[in-house]
Amino acid sequence: MKVVVGFIHDTMVEARWVRCMFTLRAQRDEQISEILFVESGGGSLDRGRNLLVQKFLQNTEAEALLMIDTDMYFGVEEFDRLLTSAEDRDIVSGIYFANERPPRPAMHRWNENGRAESFTEWEDHDVLEVDGCGAGFLLVKRAVYESMNHPELYEGRAGSWFNQSAHGPAGQLLNEDSGFCLRAQEHGYKIHVDTDCLVGHIKARVLGFE
Repeated sequence: MKVVVGFIHDTMVEARWVRCMFTLRAQRDEQISEILFVESGGGSLDRGRNLLVQKFLQNTEAEALLMIDTDMYFGVEEFDRLLTSAEDRDIVSGIYFANERPPRPAMHRWNENGRAESFTEWEDHDVLEVDGCGAGFLLVKRAVYESMNHPELYEGRAGSWFNQSAHGPAGQLLNEDSGFCLRAQEHGYKIHVDTDCLVGHIKARVLGFE
C-alpha cells in the first residue's frame, strides 16, 4: 500500500519526532508517496486537520493518509504494523497514552449512558474495535474521506471531517478526533486500534515508554 504521511505543526516541532520522521522516510521511501504538512499557526486543530485532508484528496492519488502528530515517538516497526492492519480495515490507529494522571490509552467506547469510557485491558495482539481514538498516529483510507466530504458542513473549518464542536451521544462536547470517529461511524465505518502498534507520546516524558 502506498500512503501519504501528513502532519500539522505550529512554530516548533519536537527534535525526537524529527529524527523519527527522517528514519521513516529513509527506510520506507518506496511506501510513502509524499509527505504533506499544514502550518496551523496556533489555529484550531479541526481546521488544520481538515486542510491536511483536503491537500491529500486534491494533490495526491494515494490509497491512504497516515496522520502523525508532531509529539509522537515511533519507529518503522510501528509504521509497518499499521499498514499491515490497514490491509483489511478502513480506519486504524496505533495505541498511545493521553497526558493525564494516570496516563490512559487514547481510545474509548461509549457506555450505556452515552459517555466515553476508557479501558486498559485487552488480549495480546488484539486489534480492537472502538468508538473513538486519537488522531496522533491514524491511518484512514481515501474512500472514507471521500464519502464523508460534505462542503455544506464546512462552517469555516475547511472541511467536514474533523469538528471540535461536535456533540457526543449524551450531548457532550467532543474534541476533533472523537468528532471524526463519531461521524465516520455514522457513515458506516468501523474504528480500530492495533494494540501491537505502540507509539510514544512526547510530553515531559515519553508516555508509554518512560
